[in-house]
Amino acid sequence: MANALVYRTHDPAEFAPKVEEIVRKDVGSPVAVRYRVESAEAPRAGARGMLADIGRLAVGGRSVPLARLEFDLPWHREATLSALATRVGVNAIVANLWFDVVLGRPVDAPVEFKGARIGSGGSFTGGASAARLATVPELPKRVGKLLRQLTMFGTVRFETTPAFSIEPDGDESRLRITTLAHTGGFLVAHASTDAGEVLEVAKAIEAALPAQLG
Repeated sequence: MANALVYRTHDPAEFAPKVEEIVRKDVGSPVAVRYRVESAEAPRAGARGMLADIGRLAVGGRSVPLARLEFDLPWHREATLSALATRVGVNAIVANLWFDVVLGRPVDAPVEFKGARIGSGGSFTGGASAARLATVPELPKRVGKLLRQLTMFGTVRFETTPAFSIEPDGDESRLRITTLAHTGGFLVAHASTDAGEVLEVAKAIEAALPAQLG
């Protein structure tokens, strides 16, 4: 059976290693990615309204949060992926994703990304830092593709409110992304967290921003 973020078990000890395999492949790591299994109800720094933002099931059936998997992504500063496993019937489905990446560059004001639509990019809003990012070729389109409002696991449809922000943090800044996993749609032949692309986008953002403000 394909490893597609859908698992016929409710036991994190059984599905967490399989999720790690996908994350490891997504980031191209030759070694296992370190992770922790946390309570789905536990608070996470920077995750505003996390439980209120759990993907909405658009088909019948009750969904219950099972566990949250915290992955330490390979990055030159702190970078984490928080993946929520949700019980849907006899399965555990990992759909909701939150990224928190520390950037080695400051921003002059909070940056947000608005107007993303399926298959197209939106625009960066904020101060001078946002204006710089807007000039990077293909960056708005890449960010827009990361922000999924809807994803399908077979006939199970998840929806969420995607979000992108870069928040000032002294001489650094924090990139935060709320989105859903990428799947093969109805067939669920493959799945990805897009963690590798998130890190590539973070790298492009760092390259566009000055080391110091002013």
